[in-house]
Order: sequence, then C-alpha cells, then structure tokens
Amino acid sequence: MVRHWNRHREPRWWLRAAINGIGAVLTAVVFVVVASVKFADGAYLVVILIPLLVGMMLFIHRQYDASRRELRIRPDVVFEAPHREERAVVPIPGINRAVIQAVNVARSVADDVRAVFITDNPEDGIQIREQWERQVPGVPLVVVESPYRALTGPLEAYLDVLDAGWPAGKEAPITFVVLPEYVARRWWERVLYNQSVKRLRSALLGRPHTVVVNVPYRREEPDHPGQAGLPLLERAVGPSPAMLPTPAGDEAETPPKPPEG
Repeated sequence: MVRHWNRHREPRWWLRAAINGIGAVLTAVVFVVVASVKFADGAYLVVILIPLLVGMMLFIHRQYDASRRELRIRPDVVFEAPHREERAVVPIPGINRAVIQAVNVARSVADDVRAVFITDNPEDGIQIREQWERQVPGVPLVVVESPYRALTGPLEAYLDVLDAGWPAGKEAPITFVVLPEYVARRWWERVLYNQSVKRLRSALLGRPHTVVVNVPYRREEPDHPGQAGLPLLERAVGPSPAMLPTPAGDEAETPPKPPEG
C-alpha cells in the first residue's frame, strides 16, 4: 500500500502511506518475534509457505500482464474486412452423419472445400472414394496413404503440400481444418470416442494460417424405432406430406363426392 500511495499520490496520500508504513513495520516485528520463538513448534511452516504463496501470486500476476500486453491493440487502428482467401479441409474417418455435418459447416465457411481420408489400406481408399463421389458430389476427396497407421503426421504433410503449392506472390490463405466430433452421452463413452480428434487438434493448434474448427454431432435417441433415420424436426412434427406413402398406381385415388341435395 505504501507503493500504491507513492505511485498515485492522491490528496493526503502521505498520511495514508505513513499509516500503512507503520502497520507494515509492526507486522514485520511481530512476524520476527513469533518466528524466532515458535519456529520449532510449527512457525517454520508459516516462514516457508508465505514466501511461496507470495511468489506464486506474483508469477500469476506477471503472466496475466504479459498476455494482456500481447493481446492489446492500439486505439487508432481501424480493422477492415478480411481480404485473404479461405479454404477448408475436412479429415474424415469414413462417411457418417458427423462427417456430413462437418462438410456442411465447411461449405458455409469457404468455397474451396476438400475432404481428406487417411488410410493404410488402398482398397479402403478406393471404396470410400466411390461412395463419396456418389453421395457427396461437389466436394473433392483426397486419399492419403499412411503405411504406419499414423494420422497426425500425414495430415500435417498434406497441409504443408497445400501451402507449398500456393502462388508465391499471393498472400497465404486461411486454412480451416474442420474436425467432425462425436458427442458422447455417457461418461464412459468419452474414453472410446474422439481420441484422434484430440490428437489432431493438439497438433494443429498454433500452426501458421490455420484455424481448427470442431463440429460436434450429438446422436439423439429416437422416440420410436421407426424414427431412427428421421431428422429432429420431423420427429417432433411428423413427416411432411411429400414423404407420406401414396396408394399403388400413378396417382392417388380421389375420394367420391357426396350426392347433391
């Protein structure tokens, strides 16, 4: 507090500084007396813990100050709309609902969207490519072979290839890596799912010109067995008229009109 009053120098600051200084001196005298008399009876814990706690709080305070200085912006800077090109890369383990949702999010983020399938079996790559071209048209699929069943290294190598192929005279684009993530409903399921997603996110965080986007997908429990494949809105309000079955034949039969009076 003495340093505080000396720094700010508000009205009658010298009186407040003198009072706080006298209190600090008396506290120091009491501390020395108690520590010397009761040191062997447990006062040594206070002598050790208080400097440790003070040092820890000073360390935390300095870390917050350092991060605040790094994030500070000048008040005279005007931030305009970004002009850099954007592209999205979606690593996929196959074709499922979580992957389709992540691809749709990637389409809303960038126009240049591509999926990446990493496998150690070329036959799986051929099968996934055929299914992908049939079910997800308009989004190219890149199959990366990884003979050692690695995932993080081949994806980082593919991103490096994309960066190296960018024209040297143009500003580097922002690469959005969109990760489909399955949201577990039970605590024990968290151990079984999303381990690869966690490794990819940890490896890509901090990569230059790269933004990692997690797209969570939560599996809903259908109310009836027949609703397992219906979207959530249709489960709530029922199927639309266009989805209702029609009688056999080209057109549905028209009910007869009642006889006129």
